Amino acid sequence: MVKNYLLLFFVYSTLVFSQNSKQQSPLFDYGIDTKTCKSFYPSKKIISSHVDDVKQYLATIIPSNGNYSTELRLSNMVQSKTAKHFLFDQYLNNTRIYRAQVKVSINNNNIVQSVFDNSFVFSSLEKNFPSIATTNTFISKLPPLKYLTQENVYFYKEPQLVAAIRIEYIDVLNNSFEIILDENNTILYKRDLCLYYKLSTTSQDSLVSASVFLPDPLTTAGVTYGGVYVDNNDNDTAALNNQRVVMPLNVYYSGDTFYLRNQYAKITEFDNPVVAPAFEVSNPSFNYTRKHNGFEDVNTLFHISEFQKHIQNLGFTNLVNYSIEVDAHAMNGSDNSKFLPGPTNRLFFGEGGVDDAEDADVIIHEYGHAISHSAAPNTVGGSERIALEEAIGDYFASSYSRFLNSFNWDNVFSWDGHNVFWSGRQSTSNKKYPTDLISNLYADAEIWSSTLMEIWGDIGRNKTDEIVLESMYGYASNMTMSDAARLCIQADSNLNGGQNFVTLCSRFYDRGLLVPCGPSSVQLIDAVGDFVSRVDNNNLYIDFVKSFSGKVSLYDLSGRVIAEEDFLETKTSVLSLNNVPSGLYFVVLSNSEKIKSFKAVVGF
Repeated sequence: MVKNYLLLFFVYSTLVFSQNSKQQSPLFDYGIDTKTCKSFYPSKKIISSHVDDVKQYLATIIPSNGNYSTELRLSNMVQSKTAKHFLFDQYLNNTRIYRAQVKVSINNNNIVQSVFDNSFVFSSLEKNFPSIATTNTFISKLPPLKYLTQENVYFYKEPQLVAAIRIEYIDVLNNSFEIILDENNTILYKRDLCLYYKLSTTSQDSLVSASVFLPDPLTTAGVTYGGVYVDNNDNDTAALNNQRVVMPLNVYYSGDTFYLRNQYAKITEFDNPVVAPAFEVSNPSFNYTRKHNGFEDVNTLFHISEFQKHIQNLGFTNLVNYSIEVDAHAMNGSDNSKFLPGPTNRLFFGEGGVDDAEDADVIIHEYGHAISHSAAPNTVGGSERIALEEAIGDYFASSYSRFLNSFNWDNVFSWDGHNVFWSGRQSTSNKKYPTDLISNLYADAEIWSSTLMEIWGDIGRNKTDEIVLESMYGYASNMTMSDAARLCIQADSNLNGGQNFVTLCSRFYDRGLLVPCGPSSVQLIDAVGDFVSRVDNNNLYIDFVKSFSGKVSLYDLSGRVIAEEDFLETKTSVLSLNNVPSGLYFVVLSNSEKIKSFKAVVGF
């Protein structure tokens, strides 16, 4: 058959302003946060998944430190459905180098899928660690503490390592920070460790009835905030009460009392204001209205339970596989929520504005941080990685809400936000990578969450959630959104034999995340100059304004070269389309200095 047209699509990006968020974005003033890790995707390297063999392989690709001999020590290994994911810390003289990590993922066929290298190469070393007296002086000035840990570390301050001490603490107000100090008590680095959004053997499992929002009152009513559908200072109104849905909920039963806890979560009290968790005596019914504090307790336990059952049904049994502690009335009444990793992983939900625990989007967003912490612990560092963390929470919130009810699903935090209290966020942003990155983790997050929700619309909730969850095990500090896109493609290859490759590739390409996006991926370096393209007599012609030397290649969506032609100092390159099947392709123009890629559809 003779093809009679070829459509060409060029990618453009426009800068958009960030939207307001509940929590102010970190400024990323520290070089260690703006550093991008080195990423490798070997794809054909086969090694044993034994730790010693993995370390031996890394020794062949990780640069040495000249006069300073460092070593890699395994700090964590997580098994996903299709791969093992190893996290190594870099040590010098038996002391950990802060955030010097290497993440390696090896699939079940012993093929190395990805390596994220955050190790440091340094030229000098400051050896004097802070004294105990110096450290104690600093600690004495901190607020009253509930938890404190210290360790000597080396901190990378280019081009040298500085002997320092790392302090991590949780104060009595449940604020949590890590601080790096040098020998002069100078703060080298400080970071908020909280991730914001903006059983008794005699007990037994029991099924009760529970009134909840599914997922929130505006969505089920099909309205936006206003009129009778307002917070009204948490008071009951008929309009809002009518949006409650009675659902079954598993709780613990002991003696004659039903408690709001199960194998997925435990409603408890650990943060101001002090509000005792609801319970029922001899009454298997938790049918509260909004004016009762117990409504938020029930709503939180229900949605966490439903989401955990969902991810287990997808085959993920080691993500938050414990009963996470939750305070549904926390944050001292402020209008924010957070996940606090640490010795006890906990979820906090604030009561300012609309109570956060009344909105399933907020609940699932924060629970998303706990999921990420299980899949890839100790890897949330770097500006794009932290933006990915927020994006994952927004994606899971949108995925869950859209599954329950499609009304205004693109409004993340439909009830808690998009109102007089704050503007919420969107999961249908048209922002593109990397031009729309503005170093605001919440605004930048919309790029990734919106891309994932486009894929959700293409292949559905279960497939998209499964791909995203599997990919998250491979996450590493200082990774980029492009790295996250590649991990999704690898996850689909391992889970589904790559059956969703075309969809993933097209969506990631359109957002600027991968150019093109096959195993033979190339990075967009620069435009090769002005040109126009045309098709005639079953050939692709590219006409340049100035003479150009290089190569024109036609890639299919698996990254395979379908047709290719070299040309020398010409104003017109010609690529034959004979025997090229109809479909979506990438045209790549390149020479030793520049690469330009654009998408092409070959049709009849």
